[in-house]
Amino acid sequence: MLAASLFGIIRVVELGLNVILAVLMIWAAIHATVTSSDAFTAFARWPRGNWLLFLWIGVLFTFWQGVNSVVALLALLGIQLPYFSGFVGPSLGGFFGVILFALPGVYFASEKPRLDNYKKHIRRRDQFGPTRGPRDW
Repeated sequence: MLAASLFGIIRVVELGLNVILAVLMIWAAIHATVTSSDAFTAFARWPRGNWLLFLWIGVLFTFWQGVNSVVALLALLGIQLPYFSGFVGPSLGGFFGVILFALPGVYFASEKPRLDNYKKHIRRRDQFGPTRGPRDW
């Protein structure tokens, strides 16, 4: 009884982490998708294609882990889904889980501020023309 309740608590925590990770992954992937490739060329450490590939694959794996957590929680409640009966997929732990958590963290900590500075620079340049600044009159 204690082992089942402990397993249930672990699965609930894992589901919460999956939700947080999914939100961060989708946010980072959408930001990388809508940012121009010129910004990545000028300021980012990796090209835009690499970030898009890793972030969108991370979104898929995060979604898969969320489905596995929900299936495990439903199995604890006695609800068996026909397609997933007897199947427990990979959990969030291990080296792969650490990489999945680190990927949006690296993107938000190092790349996003640089890319946002590029967007501000482009907006300022377009507002006053190619050679004029806000104090050039």
